[in-house]
Amino acid sequence: EPAYTPQVEAISPIMPQEDPANKILREELLANIAQVDRDMVNVEQQIGKLKKKQAELLENKSKPQEEKSDDHELVYEPKHQSIAQVIYAENRKKAEAAHKVFEKLGPKIELPLYHQPSDTPVYHENIKKHKEFRARLILHLKRRNQARRIRERYLTERYDQLMQSWLKKTEKFENNSKRKAKEARMREFYEKVFPEIKKLREEKESKQGTRTGQGGYVRSDAEMEQIMDGLTEQEEEEKKMRSLSVIPPMMLDARQRKMRFVNNNGLLEDALEVHKERTEPHCPMD
Repeated sequence: EPAYTPQVEAISPIMPQEDPANKILREELLANIAQVDRDMVNVEQQIGKLKKKQAELLENKSKPQEEKSDDHELVYEPKHQSIAQVIYAENRKKAEAAHKVFEKLGPKIELPLYHQPSDTPVYHENIKKHKEFRARLILHLKRRNQARRIRERYLTERYDQLMQSWLKKTEKFENNSKRKAKEARMREFYEKVFPEIKKLREEKESKQGTRTGQGGYVRSDAEMEQIMDGLTEQEEEEKKMRSLSVIPPMMLDARQRKMRFVNNNGLLEDALEVHKERTEPHCPMD
């Protein structure tokens, strides 16, 4: 009798169960790798767009100015414009073309240069120079003002001395007996020829007498009114003289005399040529 041999089915070995923490870590790594791949694709797309835009800008820059202006007119020309808008648009185009002439004379200026004055280096440089120069400037101004005051004081004192000397000479000349006798003879002669001069002189002397208190007492209301009118007139005359009086300015010193102002306003270098241009008829050229 044959021996019993049991048949056994081959079974694959069972793998050990995966740790949950490692599974989560693996999923996170895969997600991060996918995110990095997406970011790289986006960056490559942006780089491609920027390169394309750069090529377009370089191509537009290399075009002639006339082609650019034609493209500008075709793209930005609005429709249904009034006459005033058309004129303004043409003036803007002419002004832009005139400004482009000066672009080749220097480096291109990108505006704005600064948002406020303190953003520029020259602003801070001026502040630094002012701090260094301020002490010397104040000292110079003090010395100049002191010299001006000394000069004005000297001129004032000298003017007073000359004025007193002139008044003494004038008084001596007016009080000369020979001159007074000559004036009295001339006055008497003219008063005989012109009686109204004598009348005016007597009225004037009477008024002066009343003003100085040598006219005696007031005899009537009319005389009192005449005196008051004379005083009022004298006060008004004095006020008028004071209002019209002007203190002359001081004489200029040597530094101020060196200053010159040349006014060429309305200067005509060739007056005959200007006269011909104004007299000849002007024919406008179309």
